[in-house]
Amino acid sequence: MADNILNSLEKSLEHPEFSGHYFCLENYDMKLLSNLYQNRVVLVGDAAHPMGSIMGLNANLALEDARSLSLHLHNEKNTGLALTKYSLEQIQKIIPIIDLEIIFRWIMHFLP
Repeated sequence: MADNILNSLEKSLEHPEFSGHYFCLENYDMKLLSNLYQNRVVLVGDAAHPMGSIMGLNANLALEDARSLSLHLHNEKNTGLALTKYSLEQIQKIIPIIDLEIIFRWIMHFLP
C-alpha cells in the first residue's frame, strides 16, 4: 500500500494541475523568487517564501530571515554583496521546506 501511495504522489507532483487539489491554496502557487531584494527593498517572511501555513513555520521563517539579513549586513561592508548572500542563503534553505510542504498538503488532502 505504501508503494501505491508513493507512486501516486510522484505522478501527482509531475503535473502542474496538482496544486488544484490542495484544500487550501494560500500563496503556494507563487513561483520561487530568484532574488529577495531590489534596490532598497528586501523581502522577508511570507513576502519572500511561496508557501502556506500547513506546517506552521511562517513566523519562524520570518524570524530566520531577519536573523540572516542582520548577520549578513553586519558582517559584510558591501551592502549589495550582503543582500546577495542573504538572498542566496535563504532561497537555498527554503527549497527543501517547500518540498516537505507539498508532501504534507498531499497527505492532508487524502486523510479521512
